[in-house]
Amino acid sequence: MQFMERSGFVLTRIKKGDVISILAPDTILEKDDFVVAVGTPQILEKARILLGDYADINLTIEQQPGDFVYRRIFVSNKEVVGKTIRDLQLQKRFGGIISRLRRGDVDFVPFPETILEMGDRIRFVTKRQNLEPATKFFGDSIRGVAETDFLSLSLGIVLGVFLGMIPIPLPGGSTFKLGFAGGPLIVALILGKLERTGPITWSLPFSANLVLRQVGLVLFMAAIGTKAGHGFIDTFRSGGLGLIIAGAVITSFVTITTLFAGYKFLKLPMSAVMGMMSGMQTQPACLAYANQQAQSDAPNVWYTTVYPISMTTKIILAQILVSFLLKITSGL
Repeated sequence: MQFMERSGFVLTRIKKGDVISILAPDTILEKDDFVVAVGTPQILEKARILLGDYADINLTIEQQPGDFVYRRIFVSNKEVVGKTIRDLQLQKRFGGIISRLRRGDVDFVPFPETILEMGDRIRFVTKRQNLEPATKFFGDSIRGVAETDFLSLSLGIVLGVFLGMIPIPLPGGSTFKLGFAGGPLIVALILGKLERTGPITWSLPFSANLVLRQVGLVLFMAAIGTKAGHGFIDTFRSGGLGLIIAGAVITSFVTITTLFAGYKFLKLPMSAVMGMMSGMQTQPACLAYANQQAQSDAPNVWYTTVYPISMTTKIILAQILVSFLLKITSGL
């Protein structure tokens, strides 16, 4: 059954003769077996091609109420977070299987390589006597989901600040630093990929992530406004209206071009294009507006895809340009 692990659907139950059981990884499929496949309509059509025609029977666990049950469980146990479903060996531990996974507002069918995150809500199918031990194993605590591991968060920020302070040499004898923005960003990307290092889990609960994201956006906009407000008035009074208009024209041109190219040529959905455009401009305010309009996680996904490259490039180019201009002015 390994050839079906990346097919997009998961097989949860099987009926051999009159016996209904949970389908294990080592189960051998035979002719005239009935199986339950979980997935989207398009993915289920793939399952029909691989396995056979649809059966006009309702293969539910209620047909054997004394044997199998299912429950929605919150993943809140730190010992589980950051590990793949395969590593948890759920079939061996509890004789059960995860048929669906809800992360944020998105439901999907998990694979054996899917890494569980704090706050995931899984649908677990197992025998009745194994349900309570399985629930305890995953945690199933809303309070645990809401709590943030400040040790991993603080350690990641400290590592990012240290990385941002390291001077990186450039051709010509000049150097640049990633700074307090680029350093934590690079470290966050690395730790986010690792997910877990020993007992330390680097991912944040989904609810805590949303709260920190919104609070950070408010503080970011407030800091920019209070710091740039005085300079904005002085620039406007000294005849800087032309610069303001030019900046608005350039920003609008780049935005419209990005939206048009992404939607018409790349054939991306508008929610994804809005997230990509926000990442190119490194604008969390635009991302917040895109999230409100899209009502999905697509803007966040495309924002995080583009933002690291855009942010790092801006940091490097800004310091290169400043160093170049200083050399020119010092030579005059």
